Amino acid sequence: MKRKIWYFQTKLALVQIFLVLPILALLSFGLFFQVRKSALEAIDASRNDFLQTAAVSFDQIYLRMIKLLEKPYTDTVLYDIITTEYSESGNRNKNLNDAQTNKLLGNIIYYEPNIASITLVLDNTNSVYYKRRAPSISVNVHNEDWYDLTQSSWYQEAMDVDSYLVAPAVCDELYLKSGVTIPIAQRLMNVLKDQKIGVFRIDLGIESFYPGWNQVVQDRETDIFVVLDSYERLIYSSSREFEEDYPLLSEMDTGSFDGNYHVNRYTAPESGLQFLYLSTDFSALNLKQPLFMAGSLFLLFYVVYAAVFIRWSSHYISEPIQKLKTAMMTGQENQLWVRCEPLKGEMGDLSKAFNQLMERMELLIQEATSHEQEKARLSYEVLQSKINPHFLYNTLNAIRYRADRIGAKEISHGLECLASLLRFTIKCTDDVIPFSQELEQLENYIQIMRIRYGDDVDIDFDIDEECYQYKCLKFLIQPVIENCYVHAFGADKAEAGTVLVTIVCEEESILVTVTDNGMGMTDEQLKKITESHAQKEKSSYSGIGIDNVRQRLETLFGKEYTLQIESRYGAYTTVTARIPKLPL
Repeated sequence: MKRKIWYFQTKLALVQIFLVLPILALLSFGLFFQVRKSALEAIDASRNDFLQTAAVSFDQIYLRMIKLLEKPYTDTVLYDIITTEYSESGNRNKNLNDAQTNKLLGNIIYYEPNIASITLVLDNTNSVYYKRRAPSISVNVHNEDWYDLTQSSWYQEAMDVDSYLVAPAVCDELYLKSGVTIPIAQRLMNVLKDQKIGVFRIDLGIESFYPGWNQVVQDRETDIFVVLDSYERLIYSSSREFEEDYPLLSEMDTGSFDGNYHVNRYTAPESGLQFLYLSTDFSALNLKQPLFMAGSLFLLFYVVYAAVFIRWSSHYISEPIQKLKTAMMTGQENQLWVRCEPLKGEMGDLSKAFNQLMERMELLIQEATSHEQEKARLSYEVLQSKINPHFLYNTLNAIRYRADRIGAKEISHGLECLASLLRFTIKCTDDVIPFSQELEQLENYIQIMRIRYGDDVDIDFDIDEECYQYKCLKFLIQPVIENCYVHAFGADKAEAGTVLVTIVCEEESILVTVTDNGMGMTDEQLKKITESHAQKEKSSYSGIGIDNVRQRLETLFGKEYTLQIESRYGAYTTVTARIPKLPL
């Protein structure tokens, strides 16, 4: 059976799959924790909303009860009853006041449905007035029963507190108990004598506050609803079994309790009561420790798994790369003969490309060596070729000396100009030269042309002095002047001509203009010269024509610096060259 070949792409895909799967598992754990957190936050928000609603509802009733506790002061009849001092012979008046008191308390309990019972304890009569809503009961006790009641803890606390007291529910033998109540009490004072005269207490029925109190815990039998006063004492608990453990809640903020409950707490801003909800929803979702252990074990497994898998996969992936790297490092040391052994898959393509590259580099180096040898040979030939111009230059000087001796001054001067021009051509190899040198060699060329053509052509110069601070293209003007002699004032032009050379320095460039009044060109000739970049008529002196000047300008300075020709047949020709400012 043919062995299956795993190519690089397949190997890489397998590596990615085996590495990504554990990461996806970790992400799943993270997603689970996030969902769990969102669920806990939603439950927590629901419990807090319930507690806030319950607290606000209670505070509204509480504020109404505060106003009712002020009844002994605002009702003049009741105030007279509680402040009157009775003698032993005043039993008849006392009985009348008992009836009036019970009637007033009955009116209060009748108009406020949240009140379960009312208790009025008076020191001036040693009496206790008790009124309950359902079943309707009125109780008046005196002397010994009054004394026993004044010794109770809630009574003593109410007498000592200057403000309103929300006390824990009290089970006194005096009362016929039915249901759970929350008592709110206030100390009574004789304002004129600044004397404590008793306690006025209103008992609120739990079931009348907020029907949802009982409904919530009924829907979830395992949850507990607790109300504590500002002193952390138990006011109400939906679970009798929990009443023994409630003191532990005073040490708890919102969080877990006893490992089984989650505590939500809200404090009523007016009454100061603390409303607590103990729920088991959080305990069901409380999987932190097991999940942490599972996540730790999974992470450890993943680390070991990744180490083993990376070690295993390196044999299939890194080994071909290492072979190619070794070959490249060897080639980097100029050992171009090195070749990488054939590999499989994508690495095989890379090794093949590397071998082709090394072969190409070896061939290029051979060609470069051959070019260097050819260059050296041509340099030698150039050195040899310079012997002929030097010989010609020396010969011209010898002829000039001979012309001087025989008195041929014009010929001698012409030979001197030609020798100077030839010497400049041999020695100057720069592409740009100072304007002064360009104009000096142009003058030598004009002197030679005057010997040939005579003085019929008048050449004038209009030169901006600033231009002598800059350089220009070598042999920029000479080919244009030559064209003037050869073409503008040829055999067909009998009369004399004029050539004006103008050099103007502009802001960023120099404008060189040569204008002649020769025969000019037709539109067809001008178009041919303009569109053609290969002028057929070239200088008989240097082989540099107008098109050659244009090409050198564009090559050295760019397309924006070029040569422009304007002409009208039988009238004039203007050649304009624009060059950049090149400081000396």
